[in-house]
Amino acid sequence: MRRFIRSVSTCFVSGGLVLLPLIITFGILGWIASKLNQLLGVESAIGSLVVTATEPTGLPHALGLVTVYGALLLFVALVGFGARKIARRRVSDAIERIFRPFPIINRMYRSVRQVVETLGGRDESDLHRMGAVVQVRIANARMWGLLASREPIVVDGCDYYQVYCPSAPVPATGFMWLLPKEDITITDVGFEGLSKMLISFGALVNSVVPEPLTTRPLNDSERGPRERDAD
Repeated sequence: MRRFIRSVSTCFVSGGLVLLPLIITFGILGWIASKLNQLLGVESAIGSLVVTATEPTGLPHALGLVTVYGALLLFVALVGFGARKIARRRVSDAIERIFRPFPIINRMYRSVRQVVETLGGRDESDLHRMGAVVQVRIANARMWGLLASREPIVVDGCDYYQVYCPSAPVPATGFMWLLPKEDITITDVGFEGLSKMLISFGALVNSVVPEPLTTRPLNDSERGPRERDAD
């Protein structure tokens, strides 16, 4: 009897572990759907405006919302298609020119644009300016990070480098460290690989990090021209 109960319990736990990711996934989707309904539904402020605007057409409220939001999605897709054909940077530059007469809005847009392009991993020049994926030594621990700037900052006569250590699972949050060159080593892990590790809470580290992982000191190829000229 005990063996039967133990077998049933084991099967129950195994089934729960298999179904748990699915349950969590649908739970997250349900939460997102409820938030979207609060933001864009019939009873929301935006939904009320859409319903008021579509009332003269005689469309049912739900159909009016679907029509308007469908048109918005089509517009976004067309903008994306145009951005791919014309070049995304040119489209972004055109939007930035529109906001140029409004300094505060323009500064906000430029900051958000730079973060999105860099974290999106599509703008190679921004990634090059961000620098390599590094490991930093803090006491007896090592942390993954990004060389935020290739130019050193002189503090009390010593050169320090800015390293951004992102948090998991949202790389857009993290900490900035000022570290000496001796505490920074360069890795062969790319930006995409680092993103996979962070988003997966480290579960994908074995598929991303080469084995064995070898690092190299911060040398002339990763240092900025100002420090190389000083040497």
